Amino acid sequence: MDNEKWLNRRIWFWVIVWLALLFVGLALLGYWEMGAIRKSLEAFGAAEARSIEPVMTFVAHLGKIYYRIMGAMFIAAALFLGLSLRLSLRSVLHGDGEQMKMEIPPDSVAGGRRSKDIDTRRHELHLLALLQRDGRLVDFLEEDLQAYDDQQIGAAVRTIQEKCKKALNRYVNPRPILDREEGQEVTVPEGFDPGKIKVTGNVSGSPPFVGTLQHRGWRAGELNLPVLSGEGDPDIIAPAEVEVTRGSEKP
Repeated sequence: MDNEKWLNRRIWFWVIVWLALLFVGLALLGYWEMGAIRKSLEAFGAAEARSIEPVMTFVAHLGKIYYRIMGAMFIAAALFLGLSLRLSLRSVLHGDGEQMKMEIPPDSVAGGRRSKDIDTRRHELHLLALLQRDGRLVDFLEEDLQAYDDQQIGAAVRTIQEKCKKALNRYVNPRPILDREEGQEVTVPEGFDPGKIKVTGNVSGSPPFVGTLQHRGWRAGELNLPVLSGEGDPDIIAPAEVEVTRGSEKP
């Protein structure tokens, strides 16, 4: 919007400047022509020894009409050109949405998404892909546990939990917000950050509050994520794996 206003002001400025220059040029040309006509009439009157005052008055009147016509044409031309350019500018800036999309230079890869969106999506799924790679977290969460008994599930959970915990500590190094045992009494100080500490229960008055720690909370420590590759489909969490048992029969 600010750019549009700036362009509108620039358009009106240059329209007025150029038309003003044209008006001044034509006015000077008219003044020179009127002076030439006046001199010719004076020379004619002196040669013929007759009065040419009515003719000079008529010429002066024609000059006034000429300048008035020029002024009106200047105003009309300025309004016409300014409005035309403004409408053209607005059609370019606020054209049809689909057409504007087609005119934007493509900076996306397969799938029609822009590279910026792809980078954002890849970063959002990066940690999940690491937990899947090191701990098979997605496999476990997507598994139908109804087919297994509690003993089998317990053994699988222990293995997955150990691997995911190791991966999480390696890449994110999480640390508790309140380093106390859950169930202990804690004091929420005055001026606490609601983003770090969530108070529930009988909350009245102003802090400090005294209560029982229900959850310690977590915050990320030093991040140590592997560098992302700039290639590939950003939606891939883990590639499918195929163990080849028979090679191609083609020579």
